[in-house]
Amino acid sequence: YPYTAKDFLSNQGLKTRYYENHTNDNEWFAISDYKLVNSNPVLQNTVTYTVFGDANTVKRLELGLMVRDLTERAQSIKTFCSDVSTLYALSLNQSINEQPLLKIMNNSEFSIKMNELHTVTFTSEPLVSPGFYSKFVIEIV
Repeated sequence: YPYTAKDFLSNQGLKTRYYENHTNDNEWFAISDYKLVNSNPVLQNTVTYTVFGDANTVKRLELGLMVRDLTERAQSIKTFCSDVSTLYALSLNQSINEQPLLKIMNNSEFSIKMNELHTVTFTSEPLVSPGFYSKFVIEIV
């Protein structure tokens, strides 16, 4: 249910605003403000949370990690993994095992078909400036 999913990570500092139709088609979404996960005011490392779907159903949950200050990479990824673990537990009603978290820590992409309904993926791409952008997605297929 999207109105529940949008609040999954509010205790993690990723509070979303309204879940609504932002376009003329049937795609609805809610996005959080950026959560700052490092201390550099210029090269900020941030996490965001987005819920996508239609008026009544969640289709995709996304956590994004933008790392621009590589000196605080490890701490930023640790925070991201905590958010991933919480999202995984609340959305799939089970704890995430260690293997996907190790892959995230090593910035290794993966895609796992959880069951006939859910796929979990992790991708990462370099930024034009120093750093990278990683995305963890739980998708209903």
